[in-house]
Amino acid sequence: MVFHKRHAQAQHSFTYSYPMFLLDLDEVEEIASESWLFGLGSRRFFSFRESEYFFAGEDSLKSRVLGFLEDQGFSCEEASNIELLTVPKFFGLGFNPVSFYFLRNKEGSLKWSLAEVNNTFRERHIYLLEPSESSGGGMAFVSSSEKVFHVSPFFDREGEYEFHIESRSDGLSIRIHYRKGEKPLLTATLDGAWIEFTSRSLRSQLIRHPWVRTLTMARIHYQAALLYFKKKLPVKPKPEPISPQTTAIPKMGFRDRFFKKLLTGYLKNLSRGSLVFVHSDGTRDCFGKSDEQPRAEVRVHNPRFYRRTVLGGDIGFGESYTAGDWSADDLTCLLRLLILNRDLMKEYSWGPFFLFGALGRTVNRFRTNTRKRSEKNVAAHYDLNNEFFQMFLDPSMTYSCGFFSHDGASLEEAQREKIDRILSKAEIPEEGKILEIGTGWGGLARRLAQKWDCPVTSITLSKEQLAYSRKLIEEAKLSERVRIDFKDYREISGVYDRIVSVEMLEAVGQRHLPVFFKKCQEILRPDGKVVLQVITLSDKYYEAYRKGRDWIQKHIFPGGFLPSVEALDRIIRDSTDFTITNLEDIGPHYATTIREWRKRFIANRDRILGLGFDETFCRKWLYYFAYCEAAFDTRTLGVQQIVLERRRMS
Repeated sequence: MVFHKRHAQAQHSFTYSYPMFLLDLDEVEEIASESWLFGLGSRRFFSFRESEYFFAGEDSLKSRVLGFLEDQGFSCEEASNIELLTVPKFFGLGFNPVSFYFLRNKEGSLKWSLAEVNNTFRERHIYLLEPSESSGGGMAFVSSSEKVFHVSPFFDREGEYEFHIESRSDGLSIRIHYRKGEKPLLTATLDGAWIEFTSRSLRSQLIRHPWVRTLTMARIHYQAALLYFKKKLPVKPKPEPISPQTTAIPKMGFRDRFFKKLLTGYLKNLSRGSLVFVHSDGTRDCFGKSDEQPRAEVRVHNPRFYRRTVLGGDIGFGESYTAGDWSADDLTCLLRLLILNRDLMKEYSWGPFFLFGALGRTVNRFRTNTRKRSEKNVAAHYDLNNEFFQMFLDPSMTYSCGFFSHDGASLEEAQREKIDRILSKAEIPEEGKILEIGTGWGGLARRLAQKWDCPVTSITLSKEQLAYSRKLIEEAKLSERVRIDFKDYREISGVYDRIVSVEMLEAVGQRHLPVFFKKCQEILRPDGKVVLQVITLSDKYYEAYRKGRDWIQKHIFPGGFLPSVEALDRIIRDSTDFTITNLEDIGPHYATTIREWRKRFIANRDRILGLGFDETFCRKWLYYFAYCEAAFDTRTLGVQQIVLERRRMS
């Protein structure tokens, strides 16, 4: 029998018959074999599924409970058995407001108890109940716990619970007192007599209380309606969860099961490496070859992951990660594994490896880099916050691939080496006039002016970078040599001996690449050189990539576009009289560079949050780092240092 009584704001009480089952977790399978009415699936009058309880996981319910206690710092050697007080569902239907776990020692005394509380917002919380000094010992148990879980919309989340649990030979009594300080707010009791578990007793319960297990949610809503409409109680806003013991309860509807089946069917094509999916209901699927590297594990926290991934492809997969729908034990390894399987799975247009774009093949025309749009596209990424970029870049604030010339080289050394290699390839003439397209935070312009006595003009469309780099040049006392302008490359005038551009070409956009190279030809002296560093996509995947839009283009670099080496060579030859005289792929160094950025980002995560960014933003950037690192590791992406000179007429 369940009894509730309110003591504050409005007097209100109710009583319901509420038959519950006490199940020994070591004997559940044996119990299920004793009667056809009780079963471990969802097709019985009394149905019980371990996956619907506690925190999700592939282990048994008992193992998950003991693991939780050990995580809290308790030794579970004294817990000889665990009993669960709960209400089995009716053919899989029903709602359990609260279930209790009783952990007894060898003498049968209660050692701990856990209260698993579910609210109507599809959230679950585990209260760990330890016996207080006032406990009577043996079968009596008293415990207090701060309220940290939102249940009723008519109470806030403040106050304290006091649990009184007494197990007797003839039955069980549980009393819960909810109060704020000395003020009582609510009393809830559960009293019942033991009935032996037999087929006969199950039939009796089914006849006497045929629908009771399906009425709980309706009764909750009915009582809430009485409090709201009759008692005129105000509704409290639902707060966000604050405890790590509070989790969302996944719901697998028909749509979720449908998309899950599609996705898992697709993943059966995996032939390289090993992939494990731990689903939101605790079940587990394995794909690929279990004894082969790379190995990755995905944990699904929200069933909407399946729909988002199947319908959204690369974009949906990434968005689902940033939303917290899934996590991976090693995100970079997971993406690397998917890339390695891309050819075998290419018939399916989904793929979280940004090679085939999303299911839709619509080009992102609204963010193409026209003169008007370029500034907005650049600002969307580079004008986030200079202090934010300081959280993961090296002291020179160089945001491009470094060159690690020897084992143990630091990120700062690698960036300096990269800049020196570019300037060496440019063969900077004494007193030559130099143009840098894409200032960044001023590291290359400063290095150039420090090593050569020549005028440097650098242009950028980032206001944050403009302010930072101008200050950097001023502090280095190089203002007479270096001029930094807020300008689009299409607006450049004059004539230059050398043009240098590091990882700016990716922001030009597919349609404007010929325009960029024509402008370089227009402003470069006949004997001049253009030196570029540019991220390139493997020629093999270029045609599919250029027709779509991927997660990076949508969420990190709006308007961005990665050319292939073959496409670059063709565009350069068709639109100018330039020829490529030197090309070096330093792509593997980018994987190392990004790993260093990711380590620094994680180490400074709290400081990043302190800048006003949230966890969703952090997950997005960690996914971005893993996304790119995996691509460079597998040579799907490369980084080319390219030297262009005019073709000599024979």
